[in-house]
Amino acid sequence: MANERKPLSDFENWEKQDLEQFLDSERAQEGFDIEFKGAEAIKDKDILSKTISAFANTQGGYLFLGIEEEKKEGKTNYSVKTGIPRSEYHKGTVVDILNSCTNPNYLDIKVKEINWDEKNSVFIVYIPEFTVTPIQARDWKYYRRFEGGSKPIPEDLVRALYFKMQHPNIIIEFEKINLKWKLIEHTEYLVFNIRAILENKSHIKAQDIEVKFNINNAQIFKDNHKVQWLKKNYEPKLSGLRGPFFGGEKRIHTLILTSRHYPTVPNYFAVELGQSHGSDCRPILGRGFELEYIIYADSAPPNKGKIDISELFPGRSISWEELQPLQEFE
Repeated sequence: MANERKPLSDFENWEKQDLEQFLDSERAQEGFDIEFKGAEAIKDKDILSKTISAFANTQGGYLFLGIEEEKKEGKTNYSVKTGIPRSEYHKGTVVDILNSCTNPNYLDIKVKEINWDEKNSVFIVYIPEFTVTPIQARDWKYYRRFEGGSKPIPEDLVRALYFKMQHPNIIIEFEKINLKWKLIEHTEYLVFNIRAILENKSHIKAQDIEVKFNINNAQIFKDNHKVQWLKKNYEPKLSGLRGPFFGGEKRIHTLILTSRHYPTVPNYFAVELGQSHGSDCRPILGRGFELEYIIYADSAPPNKGKIDISELFPGRSISWEELQPLQEFE
């Protein structure tokens, strides 16, 4: 049985086989939070500084050093050709090089050295988002990460970054807890239990915080049979969030969302897959069922966003036996 692939967030515990599995996966593509550089890049602080500045000024990211890009038949692949010689570079020297690339420097960069063969290594570098002041590259410019690359940002956006970093920066992430069914007066309901994780990404503490939610009532049609998802039985805002909410602090809350299904045909439909199934199956939501949020924290600009609930509960059909027993709604 093949070993389960370790997530990229666990890169500090990776070995060579973990890197090989990653390079063979679909995740191994340059994007918003990943960049690959060949072995020669370790000698070029100008190139390195732009990537570090961009990741630090955005949301952080991973830089792979010693991995080459190869384009073939319209597809881009990444692999290790030679790696970086350990006789010249080891973890300590790489950390020193990276920490001297930007202004300010020493950004709490994390480096993992993976021995590729008897003489060469590959380095995985994590650059965290820097929340105290924007990070400047060696060419005196500020960079941010855009899809697949690091781009310089205009002066007005630099000023906006400075302003943002002088206020609390409360973000929210969502995790799936579970999905349940409920039958109320002959009507079926889906109940989504979701964990909401709030974190203050700034070094500035927050005193007064409010998070408001809204669900768009997405209507999904399949073969002229309407499936409508309704908001019901959830709080329009998170309460009990008064400060102080210090920099780096996290708080966890639980959201309960319910949606109603109108079965209009003998067979139920798996909306995501668009396929009919027998009565022993039930539908899971299709895309478009979005949870919108807005975060207020003291005098900071409101932080708005949304998440597609189907990203947490991927569309598929499940059997009745898979569903957990439900308690009555309070």
